[in-house]
Amino acid sequence: MTGKYTKKSARPEMTGAEIVLQALRDNGVEHIFGYPGAAVLPIYDELFQQTDIRHILVRHEQGAGHAAEGYARSTGKVGVMLVTSGPGATNAVTPLQNAMMDAVPLLCLSGQVATGLIGTDAFQECDTVGITRPCTKHSWLVTEVNELAATIHRAFQLAQSGRPGPVLVDVPKDILVQTAYYTGPSAIAFPEHYIYPAAAGVKPRQTALHWPPSVTMHRATDDATIGQRYALDRLFELTRDHRPYIAADMNLHSGGPARFIDSDRWIVPSGFGTMGYGLPAAIGMQIAYPENLVIDIADASSVQTTMKELSTAIQYDAPIKVFILNNGRMGFDGHSYSNALPDFLKLAEAFGAVGIRCDEPDDLDEAIGEMLAIRRPVLFDCRIGNHLMT
Repeated sequence: MTGKYTKKSARPEMTGAEIVLQALRDNGVEHIFGYPGAAVLPIYDELFQQTDIRHILVRHEQGAGHAAEGYARSTGKVGVMLVTSGPGATNAVTPLQNAMMDAVPLLCLSGQVATGLIGTDAFQECDTVGITRPCTKHSWLVTEVNELAATIHRAFQLAQSGRPGPVLVDVPKDILVQTAYYTGPSAIAFPEHYIYPAAAGVKPRQTALHWPPSVTMHRATDDATIGQRYALDRLFELTRDHRPYIAADMNLHSGGPARFIDSDRWIVPSGFGTMGYGLPAAIGMQIAYPENLVIDIADASSVQTTMKELSTAIQYDAPIKVFILNNGRMGFDGHSYSNALPDFLKLAEAFGAVGIRCDEPDDLDEAIGEMLAIRRPVLFDCRIGNHLMT
């Protein structure tokens, strides 16, 4: 092993930041998704002195949370996100609630202002525990460095016990630079009220849908553009042998993406219905399985809400395929803004990805084949005509 720590939990005196890293190791963490800020800089200082845990730098804290969700749902492990105080923590609320609704084990490590400044309206201060209490199984504020390791171990235990879900550990900056003796997870007694019994049959939410028997996969719509369901059917048929991991945005979860038969490899935000979930969630799955095909199925509106995370995919060589069903409208809502939509090919080029456009049914198979042959992130602009999605 490289880095300054050993795999086995010893008991040297450590700083709070060192304790955080060792606790993550001892709980099997290999990847975390984060965005730095002043309150968590001591953790980042330690991150860059070791190589056991890989940090994925996202472009927004919401992206960190959804990427951690995709990672957790595809691996069965606890997804870990790291954010700073104030706006960093509040930006994490949406993925925390999404994980709460879909029973996804997620740990959010948030920075906080120094303990002596809590309650003074300090710069980038907020009541993180109070804000996140309704959207987590439990939130902790650590005010003693001696309690830091035990709190993180309990957080991992709670995230995975009973019905899985998100937890948050809020750590003031001064706690991260104080020192204490580290305690490994085997030495921690878990209070009985932390161990929620699993209800019979409780699993992470997933929408089990199928094609209606009466639906025919038409190649084109009445105006000769590509049909939505035909596009998805061709995507399925041409990727079947790859057994891809699939993430889909809310606007599309109730129709065609359910055609993918490997339900354990298809994830949607079925509880909270978060637009923009698919792209960062696909990145999380691609980080977990770098050699597998990972596809985000999106529409022209949802993909724009987290489009910045395409830069993350480029930085970490995560060759996700973003398949955009572009009807020039706001998904299934029917609000048209076709005159204001971006040129997705130019966006792809600006990010350093590959852009592909297809608007003819006869060209679709070849275009999808071209997408699959590219070992880079791809934005696929599939023009399905100006029709409401179903």
